[in-house]
Amino acid sequence: MKHWKFTFFIIFSLILLQACNITVDVGGSKANVPLAVSVDAPAQGSQAAMGPIDIRYTATAPEGVAVVELNIDGYVINSYTSPDPTQNTVALAYSWTPQTIGSHIIRLRVQDSKGTWSDYTDVMLTVTDSQAVDQPAAQADQPSQSQPTDAPAPTATPSTPYIYAVTHDVNKFYYKNSTCGPTKITISLQVSDPDKVWSVVIFTRFMDNEGEGQSKWDTGHAMTPQGSDGEYSITLDSAKIANFDTYDYAVFRYQFVATDKNRNEVARSEVYEDVDYSICP
Repeated sequence: MKHWKFTFFIIFSLILLQACNITVDVGGSKANVPLAVSVDAPAQGSQAAMGPIDIRYTATAPEGVAVVELNIDGYVINSYTSPDPTQNTVALAYSWTPQTIGSHIIRLRVQDSKGTWSDYTDVMLTVTDSQAVDQPAAQADQPSQSQPTDAPAPTATPSTPYIYAVTHDVNKFYYKNSTCGPTKITISLQVSDPDKVWSVVIFTRFMDNEGEGQSKWDTGHAMTPQGSDGEYSITLDSAKIANFDTYDYAVFRYQFVATDKNRNEVARSEVYEDVDYSICP
């Protein structure tokens, strides 16, 4: 009777997981397996068009797989609890639909039946517009080497630092007067391997909404580290940004460059275009 109840519990758990966009394949016991998660798809540094993306991964633990955690851009989006923590291998698949184009960091780890967590396994994925999956062509007016470009190269391997979890407190800000809305914007991000990063600089420019072109990149603003976990932030006042009054209505474009103690570039983000900018008459 106990065996029948346990079998029913396994079947019921798998039905629930299927309803949550995750599928499971439980393997047999293996004597010599690491405490780790391997990612079968997507590949490191790959690109995918906007739409549902299948993330396939396998968790192994010599003491048995208890929990497998899927984290994307700093947020845990799925935590799978094994109904049978004596199993040494569990293969999982999760269907994820990104909300924005650009670089995304997929992080996975496994906890064994004794409560020990593995190291993270990281994969960088670039989500592109559904119309194209190739890298965008460089613009004619490229900034100098010390400033950002419009075609940042993806991080090749997880052994080098990368920038992720970029956020901002407003989606639009203004210049000239404050009666229309905020005249400041606070932008935050995180870097992996913070010990390898000495500074993070944000570069900005404005792109006219009426097709009149765009301003030149500014010379950059150093961001402020927030503790030791790799988080940086900065608050920009519109009146103190280079070329702030070039256009009445524009898109605020920005990009980050991280350097080491020798001022060598170690990470470069994509160019973000998700903030509106306007004059307040």
